[in-house]
Amino acid sequence: MRHKDISLSNFDILKGLNEKQLESFSKKLTTAKVKQGIDLFVEGSTGEELFFLTKGSVKISQKLPLLSEKMATEIRDKTLITLNADHHPCFGENGLLSSGKRIATVTAIEDSSFLKLSKKDLSQIVKEDPKIGVIFLYNLAGIIAERLSKTNTDVLKLTTALSIALS
Repeated sequence: MRHKDISLSNFDILKGLNEKQLESFSKKLTTAKVKQGIDLFVEGSTGEELFFLTKGSVKISQKLPLLSEKMATEIRDKTLITLNADHHPCFGENGLLSSGKRIATVTAIEDSSFLKLSKKDLSQIVKEDPKIGVIFLYNLAGIIAERLSKTNTDVLKLTTALSIALS
């Protein structure tokens, strides 16, 4: 199934949906575009959409508070990951599934396009066709589990490095 020129079946979060289900799902998606250097959303803001990156690339960053030599707090952005449309990524699941408070900033590295799914539209999809909801949420759970596993590995590496540095 295609949403305009985008093949939705390429997104891991939609794997296992048949053509009819993808067609139904695609009707709930809206489009967004962001110019290079512009934030799609900012850490701490509210939002309840999941984004599918369909063109371009973005960086996902968080504020990293540092204590400067003068004991004043200095804030820097730390890029967590860069996403490219060629890999068919999705992001924003925290806004979709939880309180709606964004935990990171997403900035376009180049002019970028997105499909987005709102929390309200996901609820409607689940009510209309629970099978789509089960497949979608199962795939989303797998994506979140992979991200958590990577985060755990990164934390262990950092903890090990800090332990060595302090000993």
